Amino acid sequence: MKTILVLDDDKNVREYLRRILERKGYEVLDASNGEDGIALFRRATVDLVIIDMLMPRMDGAETMLHLRSAPNSPKIIAISGGSAELDAGVCLKVGELAGASLTFDKPIDGNSLVTAVRQLLDGER
Repeated sequence: MKTILVLDDDKNVREYLRRILERKGYEVLDASNGEDGIALFRRATVDLVIIDMLMPRMDGAETMLHLRSAPNSPKIIAISGGSAELDAGVCLKVGELAGASLTFDKPIDGNSLVTAVRQLLDGER
């Protein structure tokens, strides 16, 4: 079974993604910030990480840089809804530059996400 780590400061988003991904047979771990996410990543075998670009304590870009430097670097999907100060498109462009394989605007379409996850985990991207 493949394991996906979901990092987002919004509990509703984490629960939504968990529900969708678990229904498709994935094991899901989650954390509300990059620091806790990196700690989880170090303790578990993680195949893919879905990272919100705007989180407290450690944002998505910094978290991705830590994950990319790990010997067992996972595939990464960056997500963002932006903020009052930052457009989601800018956040997602930073995600691409930091190493995300794919990006998604919030709100996330569950079917599109599952298709992307399958492609990444099956090595099609």
